[in-house]
Amino acid sequence: MRLRSSIPALLAAAASAAGASAQQDSFQVRPERQLPDFVRDNERRINPEADAWRTETLHDAAKPILKQFLHDLAEGHDFADVRFSESFQCSVLRPELETIHNDGTIAVRAARAIPPERYSRNDLEGLARGFRAAVPAEAMLGTFVLKLVSVEIDAVDRFRIRAYLHTHAATPGLVHQWNVELESSWQVLESDESVALAGVVLLAYQEVVGPDMLLPDLSQHVFGATPGWDQQVLLGTTDWTARVDRSFGRSYIGSQGLAVGDLDGDGHDDLYFCQPGGQPNRLWLWRPGGAAQESAARMGVDFLDKTRSAVIADFDNDGRQDMAISVGQDVAMCWNRGDGTFETARVRGVGSEEIYTMVAADADGDGLIDLFACRNATGGLLKAVPNP
Repeated sequence: MRLRSSIPALLAAAASAAGASAQQDSFQVRPERQLPDFVRDNERRINPEADAWRTETLHDAAKPILKQFLHDLAEGHDFADVRFSESFQCSVLRPELETIHNDGTIAVRAARAIPPERYSRNDLEGLARGFRAAVPAEAMLGTFVLKLVSVEIDAVDRFRIRAYLHTHAATPGLVHQWNVELESSWQVLESDESVALAGVVLLAYQEVVGPDMLLPDLSQHVFGATPGWDQQVLLGTTDWTARVDRSFGRSYIGSQGLAVGDLDGDGHDDLYFCQPGGQPNRLWLWRPGGAAQESAARMGVDFLDKTRSAVIADFDNDGRQDMAISVGQDVAMCWNRGDGTFETARVRGVGSEEIYTMVAADADGDGLIDLFACRNATGGLLKAVPNP
């Protein structure tokens, strides 16, 4: 109780002392944090005007307006949120089409020609209805993917932008795709950040219809019953960085490769799958019916070392496919014995820089396969110091 009762007195004394000190001394303001010159320069360059890149400023001002125009076109809105110039003109938005490809699976129709006629803002809703007429009634257009590829300045207050546009819609069993190239013209108003859409002209137009799944995903059928598929492979890199001992090295961005080749001589390609350190590499052999058999441990190639890449080739010309596997800065040469196992020899690399990719070919024409190994950077990708 004695200690508790003394707390108010202590606080009062502290406040009185602080007040007296404030009267005698001026406040000490913490100096502004000094940033390195290169950081200040980068901050300055966030604004494209800093480097006098006028085209970038115009690009940034026009893009949201063009996106709004396309959104209203797809949704059937009245373009009330689009800023038009008084002289706005537009070409047809869906020209007459002709079939340029039809193999019974995929059909492609493209514009026969882009009519030269131009229409005013008052005609835009009708042109938009003509475009949406191509969309099946039971379908809904997907998100527009828009890529602006060039900005051309014609005058102080006029410029043009060429752009590619992609969108799609689905109906039962089919996918409908639209690929459009267009040129938009613009008027600069109060400043380069304030622009108005002056025109839209089609340069190319294409409609594609095909099955909804050309390449079905069979991963679960092929690999689903094999060891490690659910607990190892289907987990992302971020699931492992905090679980594996750091001495193995951590692969925050992945960069593990794979190799395809017939390792058991049955006439079907097999798959070798490289993994970050601490996780065993996987070898899936093809089996009748399409399901794979995981055989890395049985064949002696389930390395736990950090592995970036692998190459399958007949390195010793004995008619059997061997493997070269990058292990850090070294290469593990795995010679195929032909009995379902490999004999491994380590080729020591120079330095400590990791090998990221490899390619095999007879570079000197002596009839033997040679190996070219590519390294990236000292200490990993983040340091970005190239090495031979």
